[in-house]
Amino acid sequence: MTRRIVTVVLAVLLSAFLLLIVWPQAFGLEAAPVIAQVVSLRGLDVAIALVAIVVLLILAAWKPARRFALTLTIPFVVFTLVSVSILGARGFGDPPVVKASSDITVLSWNTKGGAPGAT
Repeated sequence: MTRRIVTVVLAVLLSAFLLLIVWPQAFGLEAAPVIAQVVSLRGLDVAIALVAIVVLLILAAWKPARRFALTLTIPFVVFTLVSVSILGARGFGDPPVVKASSDITVLSWNTKGGAPGAT
């Protein structure tokens, strides 16, 4: 019985953490220092989740750990599917742009947010 409770608690905590990575806006943490970096590397997050899925499936071959491993695999599978769909919708990356030597790049940085008006 204790093993089941521990498994459910770990699965809920893992699900909450993965939800935070997939959708940080739900918690208002989209600009949090560590969360923003983790979310920006969504492709690496998917790769780590795939490795975790493989390790948990290998662990599931061992009968005493089967239920535990398969329970923890489910949040990783859902996270991977959602993250890949987000990557697919936003694009997996743009091809490099070849710039001519005569091109000019202009950068601007608005340090006052929406406060300054157009003048």
